[in-house]
Amino acid sequence: MDLAGVGRLAARHRRLTPQAEVTAYRERFFAMQPTLDNSAARFWGQLPGFESRVLEDALEQRADMFRDLPGPSSPAGARRADALISIVQDSLDTDRDGTEPASRDPLVTIFVDAALAGSTRGEAGAEVEFGPKVGPLTLERILCSGAVQVVGLEHGQPIPTSAATRAIPPGVRRYVVFRDGGCTIDGCRSRYRLQPHHIRSWSESRSHDADNLTTLCWYHHHVKIHGAGYRLDPGSPPRRRRLIPPTRGPKVPRGP
Repeated sequence: MDLAGVGRLAARHRRLTPQAEVTAYRERFFAMQPTLDNSAARFWGQLPGFESRVLEDALEQRADMFRDLPGPSSPAGARRADALISIVQDSLDTDRDGTEPASRDPLVTIFVDAALAGSTRGEAGAEVEFGPKVGPLTLERILCSGAVQVVGLEHGQPIPTSAATRAIPPGVRRYVVFRDGGCTIDGCRSRYRLQPHHIRSWSESRSHDADNLTTLCWYHHHVKIHGAGYRLDPGSPPRRRRLIPPTRGPKVPRGP
């Protein structure tokens, strides 16, 4: 028997009293610590044994969805992080019974200092209500979701905005997903959380025309494009879209 087997055998004979179970339950916690600039956050916590296994199984089952997609697989830790976000997003996007889209106000409100955002190409000046600052990739991802309200600021004061927003209109979203019938990335068969995405970004095209939209699954939309910085190749075939890797800065020579 190896060490792991010895450990399991010993645990099987160890007594677990009701008092120990209550203590483990009372000591459960979940904490998060954002960085000073609110650009990221760390999480940690403690759960009783059964609940921790439930969490582990849920993350592993959802992470399995992202293991067989075309292209290199993400590390296991990254897949679990993607799984956690997708599970949370599911809970926010459906009513309590989990069967219908949630009827609520926009998921987030973003305040954008027009002058500051314009001079930095979106790298500064955008901030989620009661939340962190966001950069251009995150801003584009939130806008693609459709559940967003943007409030422009000028000299610290809100400025009037039209009823039309940068979010894709609901009717156009539904039509594009219906037209494409699934994720249009070459070789991808995923139908999980299909979402339309601009082939040429809204900031470049200023258009929600259906011909400038294509359907992506949640992984390619959320993880590869808006998370990892890939771009759609506009010259690739409509049903076999290719991704262009993000450009990398010049390599820094290593010392001797």
